[in-house]
Amino acid sequence: MIYFLAQKIAWIKGKILFNFFFYVRVEGREHLRGLKPPCLITPNHRTYLDHFFILSALPWESPLIPIRVMTLDAIYRHGILKFFLNILGAFRAHKGEGIEASLVEPFTLLKEGHAVAIYPEGKRMHDALFREHRRGAELLALRTGVPMLTIALVGLEGGMKWYHWLTRASITVRFGKPFLLTEAMGREVNPNLSADDPIVREGAELIMKKIKTLYHKKI
Repeated sequence: MIYFLAQKIAWIKGKILFNFFFYVRVEGREHLRGLKPPCLITPNHRTYLDHFFILSALPWESPLIPIRVMTLDAIYRHGILKFFLNILGAFRAHKGEGIEASLVEPFTLLKEGHAVAIYPEGKRMHDALFREHRRGAELLALRTGVPMLTIALVGLEGGMKWYHWLTRASITVRFGKPFLLTEAMGREVNPNLSADDPIVREGAELIMKKIKTLYHKKI
């Protein structure tokens, strides 16, 4: 309940702040109809405000709220940030502890019926080359069979700068069509799939291709 209330408050604040300081355009919202948790959300990563841009782009009544999001461990070193992240439903990536350790919490959250967001790039990327992918989302999708929602955040190339708050910079939140990775790859759900199986890399490449295509899509 606390995550739900915290993200509803963040939704309201995001709507007010972002519509005042930025020109936010939302595309593909029709693809959200019928999508319910559990599901995996995989956006590209542009700025430290990405999760709030995504949250405020969702309809108020969206069943996806609250979205539990994987967050870099380094942020948790700051006490006040750790406090607010915990309230908002974020969880650590457990970087350096191995892929299986990183997936324990999101796997549990999906089994409990939550919407889980993982940024496949693993860190903020200030260009549109989509050249990196961190393992995780594709393995969860192949092990659980939950639907996936790709999101492209377009704009603010070069990262968030202080002057963007003064110039009403433009950003687009573009929702893709939900899909099943297992179905797209012609595979069965395999809860015991090894992280080293070649099919995992193929799944990762397919996800990044979908995000890249969505990013460059002309509406």
